[in-house]
Amino acid sequence: MEAIKIVQKWSKKHPRKTKKEAFLEMFPNALTDEDGYPSVSVCEILGNPEGINSCSECDVECKERWDEPAEVEE
Repeated sequence: MEAIKIVQKWSKKHPRKTKKEAFLEMFPNALTDEDGYPSVSVCEILGNPEGINSCSECDVECKERWDEPAEVEE
């Protein structure tokens, strides 16, 4: 039980970086909307996980995609 508490405490202090945070670190001068999200869609940059090429056909809101955890490269 103590180990779980330690991991939970560490996780709260070290949240996973989102795609939005990673993108804005790489491109700090990117245009953003009034909420601070990149003006470009995630689908245009990374593609769509369902294989859809158009954001208008995507069921997931772009801001939700930007808030997903960033992929970790090892």
